[in-house]
Amino acid sequence: MPVPYDGTEQPHNQTLGLGLTYAELAAATGEQVYRDRTRRLAAAFARDLTADASDAYVWPYWPTSGKMYTGYTQADDVSEWTPSYGRPPVGAQQREDLSHAGIDVEFAAVAHRWGLAFRGHDMVRLARTYTRNLATTDNGVATTFLYVDGGGGLAPAGQYLQAPRFMPVAPWEPALFTHARQVYDDHAVESQMGSSLLCVAYLNWFARRS
Repeated sequence: MPVPYDGTEQPHNQTLGLGLTYAELAAATGEQVYRDRTRRLAAAFARDLTADASDAYVWPYWPTSGKMYTGYTQADDVSEWTPSYGRPPVGAQQREDLSHAGIDVEFAAVAHRWGLAFRGHDMVRLARTYTRNLATTDNGVATTFLYVDGGGGLAPAGQYLQAPRFMPVAPWEPALFTHARQVYDDHAVESQMGSSLLCVAYLNWFARRS
């Protein structure tokens, strides 16, 4: 089966999903190779984090250093299955969406927990991404916007039901838990897939530690 965008880099969430494993391996084994890989992935992600006017972090889905973000032509010989994309220097420059941002935030929190990357103020700004940009209500029902900058309109269910994925940074802004829990209460969520089960676990984790 052909792979779309073969030859290009991966979006942040896919590299940082692997980074979660590297960070835990670094903590469990102490091996330098895992520490180095975690720190390099963290540095690449950090370069794309920008504090907005509300002092919350925003970032793109694709890394700004890559071909997908800037676009490429067939003459660039980047990809066989997707020989060209966008109109250089403009490619796929959308903001990160909530569900994928949750993975990015999980990575940043784990890297911080093990002293490998990021600081307390980074955790605060990632928490504010949720409380100041994503969290909202619709006719009194807790929900979210689609993108980390608050854009994209109201998020569909596949997005707002991933709200608890931000829970690793809730200790720096407890209002995050309050809203994410309200999303699940207002929508009477029943776990039907692995990610929603993880979200319920995150809500219980924070409630028990509070």
